[in-house]
Amino acid sequence: MGDMIFTGASVDEAVASAKSVLGEHFEYEIVEEKKGLLGKVVKIRAWRPVPSVIVKKLLEDIMKAAGKEATIYVDEYDEGEIHVRIDGEDLAGFIGKHGKFLDTFEHFIDQVIRLRFDKPVRLDIDIMGYKARRAEKLLSMIEKKIQYMESRRLRSIKLNPMPRWERKIVHKLVQEHFPSYTTRSFGEEPNRRIEIKRVG
Repeated sequence: MGDMIFTGASVDEAVASAKSVLGEHFEYEIVEEKKGLLGKVVKIRAWRPVPSVIVKKLLEDIMKAAGKEATIYVDEYDEGEIHVRIDGEDLAGFIGKHGKFLDTFEHFIDQVIRLRFDKPVRLDIDIMGYKARRAEKLLSMIEKKIQYMESRRLRSIKLNPMPRWERKIVHKLVQEHFPSYTTRSFGEEPNRRIEIKRVG
């Protein structure tokens, strides 16, 4: 749905008209305010914000406020999935030790976006390729754990605690590469862990 025009005798009336069509979450600008023979007429242009556009603008503002030069790439997929890649120099502070700040940063952006939209948005942010490199190491670790399970004929194995975004990667890697196994998260933050189990 693109931009739509709504009119009313006041801004509030025009906004209420837009709300009845677009729901609670929309943005608008006043395009015309005039007085005629029949009274005041206000015209607004309203639209539903696009999650990927909001994410990119928010991240650009944060990088600018931090004094960092960064290029931000955003891809939005079906079912509200948004992938962000941020490239630049001197961005290690946004990653933190073992990616802990990146985990917090991603969670913060995710919560801000959830406040703007009715439907949940699944957000994934990678900075300077850190997650991509980490995913390769996690895949190697998973392979070794599964080989160990098979050599010992174990039904399951529990991994060490890891941050939220690493758990997401592990769940995805096991699903994609090891169909005979499944995963589940358990425990409380910051010690939440993953268990890898044989299927059946």
